[in-house]
Amino acid sequence: MKVTIQKTANVETPSRAHNTDAGLDLYVPEGQTCLVRRGAVYTIDLGVRVAIPDGYYGQLTLRSSAGQKGLTMPHGVGIIDSGYRGNLKVAVTTLTEPVLIPARDRICQLVILPQPTVEVSHGVVDDNTERNTGGFGSTGTGATVRDYATQEAGTLTVGKLMGQLQDAAFRYGNDTPIAVIAGGGIGYEQADGLLIVNTVKTGHAGGWDQYRADTDGTPMAVIS
Repeated sequence: MKVTIQKTANVETPSRAHNTDAGLDLYVPEGQTCLVRRGAVYTIDLGVRVAIPDGYYGQLTLRSSAGQKGLTMPHGVGIIDSGYRGNLKVAVTTLTEPVLIPARDRICQLVILPQPTVEVSHGVVDDNTERNTGGFGSTGTGATVRDYATQEAGTLTVGKLMGQLQDAAFRYGNDTPIAVIAGGGIGYEQADGLLIVNTVKTGHAGGWDQYRADTDGTPMAVIS
């Protein structure tokens, strides 16, 4: 597999420090020195173009030494498609005090990876897996099986709730019960979203059935 690199600025030639290194070190060109301040994003034109063969793609990542200085890429990693022929650029910001990035500094690495052929079909996603829809910190969360509150806290609207209820009805059935939080108070606050929790009935009091969350229970919708 051969990758062609063309320099378009006065910049050091991309290189590997060791033959076994996964990535090519890319340098800051002359004239691209910058002082990166916290809260701002800086885009550095790396002064090189690359021709990646079909069947492969590139990942642009910061070197570990840049991370030690507090630098980070806001989007985590840059993806370079095989058909892209423009200059490579890297976006950086700092998590700490201002960081000077001088010309000729090795700022990031280009890693070439195989790209499998992926066919996409449109339909209903099967949730029948051990993990189901568990995402951020989902292991150990217990009886919660689906949390629709992915938007900013306290922003649930009628329109959003209708969409969440329609999805819940499709996944868990139209007869899925809806719970309200029991406990006295008369204060109100805007909700976050719909939550599907496995529950078991524990009793009946004051005209209300009572439930508790249980991993072996049946789904119940809760507006949180």
